[in-house]
Amino acid sequence: MDYSVKSKDIGSIIIELKVTNPLTIEISSECLQEFTKTIETFFKERLKGGVNEMGDEKLLPPKNSYILEDEAAKITGFSVQTLRNYRFKRIGFPYYKIGRSVRYKVKDILDYMEKFKIQTMR
Repeated sequence: MDYSVKSKDIGSIIIELKVTNPLTIEISSECLQEFTKTIETFFKERLKGGVNEMGDEKLLPPKNSYILEDEAAKITGFSVQTLRNYRFKRIGFPYYKIGRSVRYKVKDILDYMEKFKIQTMR
C-alpha cells in the first residue's frame, strides 16, 4: 500500500491511499488532531519494520492473513516468476493452493526468511 498526503488549502489535507481500490479522504483542520492520533495508531499496529527506497517504513498485512503471489513478491523482493519457480521446484516459502489460486500466509514468509538471518558481531 502506498500513500501520499497533500495540502488542499489552509484548513484541510488530502490523504490518498493507493490500494486495489483507490481511496481519498478529505479532513478539516478541526478534526485533524483526532484523525492524526487515529492514523498513527493504525500505522503503528501495521508497521513491521524495514525501510524502502523512499525511506518510508514498509507496511505489511497482518501476520495471519493470506496474500496473493504479487503481494508476496513485494514483501520478499523476489519476482513473481521466482516464486513460481520455487513452487515448481518445491523449495522456498510454504504456500496454499485452492484450485488454481495460490496464496501465501504472511507469517510463513516471515518465519521462512528468519531462518536465513545472519547475525553480525556488531
